[in-house]
Amino acid sequence: MIRALFIAFLTIACVTSATAQDRAAPILALLDRLPLPPGDGSIEVDYGNPIPVRAAAMMAAALGQMDDDPMLAPILRAAPVSLAQRIVLDNDGLGQTHGIDLFQVEQFAMMMQGQRRTVLLDLPEGQGAGVGPALSAAGFGYQEQPFQGQTVFWRGVDMETDLSRRDDFFGYGLGLSSRLWLDGDRLVQTATWPTMAQAIATPEGSIGQHSGTRAVVSVLDTGLDVPGEVVALRLYLNLGLSGRGGPLMVADLIHGAQEGAVFAFVTDTLAEAERYAAAARANWETLPSSVTRRTMAEMFGNAMQATALEIDGTAVAAISVHGPRDRDSPFWRNSAFHRFNQVLMMRDLAWLTD
Repeated sequence: MIRALFIAFLTIACVTSATAQDRAAPILALLDRLPLPPGDGSIEVDYGNPIPVRAAAMMAAALGQMDDDPMLAPILRAAPVSLAQRIVLDNDGLGQTHGIDLFQVEQFAMMMQGQRRTVLLDLPEGQGAGVGPALSAAGFGYQEQPFQGQTVFWRGVDMETDLSRRDDFFGYGLGLSSRLWLDGDRLVQTATWPTMAQAIATPEGSIGQHSGTRAVVSVLDTGLDVPGEVVALRLYLNLGLSGRGGPLMVADLIHGAQEGAVFAFVTDTLAEAERYAAAARANWETLPSSVTRRTMAEMFGNAMQATALEIDGTAVAAISVHGPRDRDSPFWRNSAFHRFNQVLMMRDLAWLTD
């Protein structure tokens, strides 16, 4: 136990020392490799970084303060939802069939627009070299082909499903078509050839180059009262809730035994962002939700900060909360991050109305 505590302390110290650095840059660098699909259909983008959760989970487990598996909890918290749902079922065999261990992935990113999707996995150094041979031997039907000057492993016709291939992790339980490219130790997977062409060509035409994306992610470096490292981030484009079609972001941050969440969205003008921030401050403790019949303060439990910002000419409203981790919530879930996503999906946004 002493050894585990020592390792956890060193890991947390390293993570904590990074909190004063630029939080947006590594996220945007990965999103620069994620293709922005065409059209105005809604897009969900997920980013995940399990490393800081591993440190906190190790410490909590060593102190007897968590019942969750300290290896599994960081992945479930950081991985995109559609991947996390399959990790428990598939990870044990992925080393043999795909040459990867999701417990060792250093960063995740995923873009989804219906069945159109792209996944990025940053694998540990050297692990990428084993993916191609594993795929070729696994019997999923992958073939190797030169494409856009790169070697791509592929199977199936664009956007078609083949239930005989549903055991392929990258078929998402449907046997959805798959194209897979190894850029060193970065695994890039798409369902179509045009999307793979975009992925190879990035950062041109990427999620990370979208001005609204850069604005909401850059909120993380504007002095918000939310210390810690970003564990997960969910970005919505073209969602169009309450007239806001611009990007909306919800971020999950951890700082030892403290957690925080940030909800930020692009507005047309700075004055509009200021109105939303003022409404959030006025309604947070007083306006009951039409869905839960509870105020936001009752649901979140921690202090809130609401502010209006202008980032590179783009107006953004940002609402953040920070405080002790909710011990009643499983370690793999940040309650505030979860609730911000809930109010967004349920359109429970009267608290932003003046």
